[in-house]
Amino acid sequence: MVMSKIHNIFIKQHQRGRWRYHWGHVNATVLKVKLSMSIISISSIHLLQTFVNASKIPEKTIMWEVIIHFAFLISAIAIVAGREFWET
Repeated sequence: MVMSKIHNIFIKQHQRGRWRYHWGHVNATVLKVKLSMSIISISSIHLLQTFVNASKIPEKTIMWEVIIHFAFLISAIAIVAGREFWET
C-alpha cells in the first residue's frame, strides 16, 4: 500500500505533468504534522495492544507507554499550534 502511494506521488504525477501543482501545498510544517500523526497512530495501536494484554504486562511498563503516547500527542499539538501562531 505504501509503495503504491509512493509510486503514485513520485512517478505518475511527474509523468502527467502535474508535479509542481501536486507539491504546491506541501511544506515542511505539513510534513511534520503528517509524520506526527503517523507516529501517534502507530503509538495508539501499540497502546491498544498493551491494554489488551494488560494482565501480562507490568503496571510500570503500561504507565511509561501511556506517558510516551501523551508526549507524542502534546508534541503534535505544539507543532500545529506553532504553525497557527507563526502563519497568522
